[in-house]
Amino acid sequence: RVLPRYLNPILRPIAGYLPPLAVLHHVGRKSGLSYDTPVQGYPTSDGFIAAYAYSENPAWAQNLVASGKGQMTRGGKHYTISNPRRLGDEGLQLLPKPVASMMRSIGVHNYLQFDAAVHQ
Repeated sequence: RVLPRYLNPILRPIAGYLPPLAVLHHVGRKSGLSYDTPVQGYPTSDGFIAAYAYSENPAWAQNLVASGKGQMTRGGKHYTISNPRRLGDEGLQLLPKPVASMMRSIGVHNYLQFDAAVHQ
């Protein structure tokens, strides 16, 4: 929990332009405040998948699931997020093999998959 507090402010301004990093834009389900959270976002057939790297149930995932929508910036492109859904270890099959191997080795077991369309 401490690591994101220090890393996120450094990564936030550049993450949306350096894939696989991305910035998820979401609204707090309790506070109603807007948040921008850097994550690693990997493309899937209909959107992207992001790992729960620092927590078993991160606030960004809870917020996206609760609202059912959000936005993402990745590679300088802006996306509209829909249909967020939680995955367990089956999410490993959607990741590039080297990334899946790394996630497995560091004990990451939870992921958020979501549909995404380029925002015009």
